[in-house]
Formats: sequence, structure tokens, C-alpha cells
Amino acid sequence: MTAEPEIRRQARSIRNDERILDVATEIVATDGWAGLLPARVAERSGLSHPAISARFADRSAIGAGVWRDRLAAPMIARLKAALDAAGLLDWSAADPRRLAEAMQPFVEPDMIMCAAAEILVENCFDANVKAAVHTTLGEALAQWLTPVPRKLTKANAARRSFLIITALGVLLETRRQEGMTFDFQAEWDRICAALSAPDSAERLPEIYFEHWDGIFDFDSGDALLDRLLEATRDEIGRHGYEATTIDTIARAAGRTKGLVFSRYPSKKQLFNDTVTRFTKAMYELNEQAWQEMLTVTSSGGAEAILYRELMRPGREHLRGFALEQYRLSWHDPEMRASIAHAFSEVMTERAAAEPTRPANEVQAEFFIGVAQGIGLLLVANCYPPAWELPYQHMTVPLNQ
Repeated sequence: MTAEPEIRRQARSIRNDERILDVATEIVATDGWAGLLPARVAERSGLSHPAISARFADRSAIGAGVWRDRLAAPMIARLKAALDAAGLLDWSAADPRRLAEAMQPFVEPDMIMCAAAEILVENCFDANVKAAVHTTLGEALAQWLTPVPRKLTKANAARRSFLIITALGVLLETRRQEGMTFDFQAEWDRICAALSAPDSAERLPEIYFEHWDGIFDFDSGDALLDRLLEATRDEIGRHGYEATTIDTIARAAGRTKGLVFSRYPSKKQLFNDTVTRFTKAMYELNEQAWQEMLTVTSSGGAEAILYRELMRPGREHLRGFALEQYRLSWHDPEMRASIAHAFSEVMTERAAAEPTRPANEVQAEFFIGVAQGIGLLLVANCYPPAWELPYQHMTVPLNQ
């Protein structure tokens, strides 16, 4: 007598879970992590707040559920398709046309890919989300990228990692540059050619980027302000923008909340100023390191060292801060417009500097380079051992 009502109850519970995750996926894709609030999920799903709370304790649990049940499988399948098109799973010849097709979900992301990008950044900050990502995508990356004697060489593992870095980076950069279109076929051709190049014999010198340990001064000329900027960078880099408050920043800086507000009327203004100063300082320090590397190695070798240093363990909070800049720009029209303007100016300059090449080709190459710089931060956070791979087997042929 009681079995039928129990079956109906379980069926209703499953339907509710499906509805919750469907709605939550839409919210993450359109409104971002900040919009993923249980009350909003309840409103849009037509369920009560207690019904949501009975299934998922909080936003963290909802986000982890969205990743596990809605995003992980499509993301892994699309990365696998890219690896297959590049000939990196069965070590057949790479096909540039197939690669272009396989990369299209990253170039023109649908709702699933937009939501996945959001959750992959949140992986830096939320323990539940991190566990969900690492037991799905993290395990797939471990399977694809872990060198195995007589089965997968370090060079080939690096090639696979490079392609995954490119795909994920394109996804993040495309979200930031919505409306900009490029013909990437020349880039896929270049990558396929590099994939078939012989293993690079170049040995990389031991160079350590101390400034990526956070050991640098913002050099504002005001020691109090420098401490505040450092605290903002570190707190947001470790906990994310949403979870960080002016109170936590003030405490970390050893200052009062009132003093912070006397300089910055809002957290957004403090964050934006920190981003501007941090980006400028890191650009100058990275450029200095780049020039020093070129005195002891090739440009391809220098790029491989750059990969290694940005992915090195212990720098998670700086990677988190850099990735959070991306995520916030997806949802802030003012920030996006500013970035798009600066990006457009740089691409115009690049095209003018190489008048013998088609402008779109030069610009697409720059776009991919920028994308790879952010994609490697994601891979480092999802599969930490990736930093040890010899990326010169890709970067050297690409720079020749």
C-alpha cells in the first residue's frame, strides 16, 4: 500500500532535481556565479525555497551539482574531440579542418560552455566546486596528460596539454571579446604543423619568476596604499570577488574599514584599481624576464619557461586573481568595453607592424596567444602536475 506513493515521491524528487539543475545552469551561463542564489533558483524553477534547500544546502552545492550533472561530460567530450582531431589520441596525422570544427564550441560557446567557463573559474575558490571539477575534468586531464613509459612520452603529453590550454583559453577569451570574429584557420594550420614537428632538442635553463610569488611592490609611493592593494590582490585571489568583503580586505591589510572607504567608495573601484596596477606591474616584470630569457634561450624556449613559471605550484592565488578579472569582465559592461578598446588598439598596432601579412591573420594569432596565456592558468588549477611538462616541444616549432 505504501510502495506506490514512495515511488511517486522519488520520481517527483528526481524531476525537481532535474528542474533545479536546468535552471541553475541557465543562471550560471547568463548571470554568472554571483547570480546563482538559491532564492533565484527557486523563483525561476517554480519551487519553494525549502524545496531547493532540501536538495542542495547552498549555492556551493548547487554549483557542484551543475558541474557534475550538466557540464563535466560535455566539456570532457569536446576536449576529447579536439585531441582526436589533432591526432593526439591515436597519433595519426592532425587534420586542420577537423580541428577547426572541434574547436568551434570553444570559439562560439553555447549555454553549456558559458556555464562551464564560469564554474571552471569558481574552481579556484569554492571547495565543493573544486572537488567536483577535480573528480571529473581533473581525472580526465590526469588520464590524458600523465606520461607513461612506452605509452605516452613527456613530449606528447605536452602536446596534448598545449591543445587543451588553447581550447580552454579560447573559451575564456571569446567570452570576454563577444562580438569579435576571426578566421582562425591559419592558426589551426600552424598548430597542426607544430604537432607533427620532431621533438625539440632545446633544453630549458633554470629560470625562476620570483615576482610570480607575489614578491613585488605596487610602488604607488604610498606604503599604506601598497599594503591595501596587496591585501586586495591576495584576498580576492584566494577567495574570489564575491566572497571577499571590504572588512576582510581591511583586516588583511591591518587597516580599518573606514580608512579603506576613505580611499575607495566601493569594492568594485578598489578591485578595478588593483587590477590596473597589478596588470601594469606584472606586464613590466614579465617583459623584463622575457628579455633576460632571450639572452640564454630562443623565443620558443622562453615561451615554454613562461608556461612553466605561470603554472608552477604555490602561485594559485595569483592565478585566481588573474582568472577573476576575466570572469568579472564577462558581466561588467564598463570593464568589457574598456578591455575591448585596449585589445582592439593592440591588434591594430600588431597588424600595422606586419604589413605583408593579412591583418586578420595577425590579429587571430594575437588572440590565440592571449587566450593561451589564460588557458594555462585553468589547466594548472585543474591538473597541477601539468606545469612539469616540456612545452618547448610545441612552443619552439611555433616560433620558428
